[in-house]
Amino acid sequence: MQQLDYFKILVGKSGLFDKNFYLFINQDVKKANMDPIVHYLVYGWREGRNPSPKFNTNLYLDAYPDVKKAGINPLLHYVLYGRNEGREIFGHVYTIHGFSFISYSEFNCERDDSLNGSEVLEFNYNDKTYKIIGFGARGIGTNGDMKIFLDDEYGFLNVNNKTVIDIGANIGDSAIYFLMMGAEKVISLEPYPYACNVMRKNLEINNLMHKVTLLNAGYGGDRIIKIDTEYKNHLGSPLKATSEGEEIEIHSLNTLVKQYNIEEGVLKIDCEGCEYYLLEEKEEILRKFKLIQIEYHYGYGELKTKLESSGFTVSITEPVYCLNNEWSPKDMYIGFIYATRN
Repeated sequence: MQQLDYFKILVGKSGLFDKNFYLFINQDVKKANMDPIVHYLVYGWREGRNPSPKFNTNLYLDAYPDVKKAGINPLLHYVLYGRNEGREIFGHVYTIHGFSFISYSEFNCERDDSLNGSEVLEFNYNDKTYKIIGFGARGIGTNGDMKIFLDDEYGFLNVNNKTVIDIGANIGDSAIYFLMMGAEKVISLEPYPYACNVMRKNLEINNLMHKVTLLNAGYGGDRIIKIDTEYKNHLGSPLKATSEGEEIEIHSLNTLVKQYNIEEGVLKIDCEGCEYYLLEEKEEILRKFKLIQIEYHYGYGELKTKLESSGFTVSITEPVYCLNNEWSPKDMYIGFIYATRN
């Protein structure tokens, strides 16, 4: 047995290395499809990465200069020597933008196995614990969902005491984020029944159903379409109408604003191309929103012009190229539009 393989076994059995946590915190390792223990043993500890919430790499090295001077992997040192020597280990709370991550594990439920094998993210915010299921195995949630928390993706939107229209709700992570940030109410649109079901579970386990109106619906010109109810959508899936399947409604902002009496609202749109229906909305409808954030997928020019002519100050992020084989055209240029009503 090679030395690295031996060390990998030792660390894996130590109870101090959490593979799911390590891959969640270190998205570059996950994207590179690297073995997380090997990465930590070879690179991660030198970069100050932590193997789990139970063990802090840098604090151990700072506490024991002899280990630091010897250039030994701190977790490996503890497993081989430190534990028997009575050395202390230092846990830590991994906090980003006020979100303190507790665990990242596999979801299992005897009463409902439809999501078993998916990953569940558990974290604290303002002394309250939240859980979100649906990441990972089933493909519905991917790393992109985590940006809401890791990168504070919707930090531009001041939602405190506001009603938020959340177009492209997916598994409900954005709705939960808005409620955590003080939103009074969230109107969520998610056209795919599978994602809608996951979102409903997430709202239920966090006791937030009473603050969300969950619509199994899409955004666009008011109409009814049919979609494939068996389709398990994932991040980046466009809305596809089919000749057979379940009927769902497509709502315009005009309809949503009037139905839910929106005044001084906040609008978030992330729907893989449907954002361009905003060009058909009346200016007075757009002005019902104080703040708007849109993820654009085929450039921002017309959307920016529309918002500015409607009385908004607009800024954008530069487009990033993305190939999406599920959509036509496949070549996407993605970024964000931030709009504040004057």
